[in-house]
Amino acid sequence: MSWRKPIAPLLAAAALLWGTAGCGFQPLYGEQANAVSEQALAEVRISPLRDRVGQLLHIRLSKNMHPRGPARVAKWDLGIQLISRTEQLGIRKDETATRANLVLEAKFALRDVGTGKPAFQGRSVITISYNILESRFGTVASRSDAERRATRELGDNIKNRVALFLAQRTTASAR
Repeated sequence: MSWRKPIAPLLAAAALLWGTAGCGFQPLYGEQANAVSEQALAEVRISPLRDRVGQLLHIRLSKNMHPRGPARVAKWDLGIQLISRTEQLGIRKDETATRANLVLEAKFALRDVGTGKPAFQGRSVITISYNILESRFGTVASRSDAERRATRELGDNIKNRVALFLAQRTTASAR
C-alpha cells in the first residue's frame, strides 16, 4: 500500500500535462519557438534614444533582442518615445520630500522597414520608487538605481510584447 503514495502525485502531474497538450498552448520561449523568436527579434532594428535613461533602455533591449548580434538586414524598425517624470512622495513638515516615484512611459511602434507602415504599437508604463536622502550623493545613487531598475522592467516588457507579436505573425503566416 505504501508504494501508491509517491505514484499518485506523479500520475496527477502527468495527466495535467497530457490534458494541456491538445489545448493549443504554445510557450513563447521553447525549443521550437526559441529559434523562430530569436531570429525574428534579431531582425528588429532598435532606433537610438536620446538621454541617459533612453540609452539604458536601448542597451537593455539590444542585449535581450540581439544576444548574438542584430541581423544584417532588418525587417522591422522599433521606434520608442520615452517620457520620464518624477512624483514627490512622503512630504515632511518642512515640505521636503523623502520618497519619490520615477515614472517611465514608453510609446513604441514596430514598423515594417519596406513599407514604413506601423505593424504593431504599444504603450508601457513602469513606476519605481526611490528614497530622497539627506546627502545629495545618496539621492543621486538612489535615483540612478531606480533608473536602472525601471529600464530593465520596461525593456523586458517591450521585448516580450514585440516577441509575442512576431510569434503570432509567424504562426499566422505558417497556416
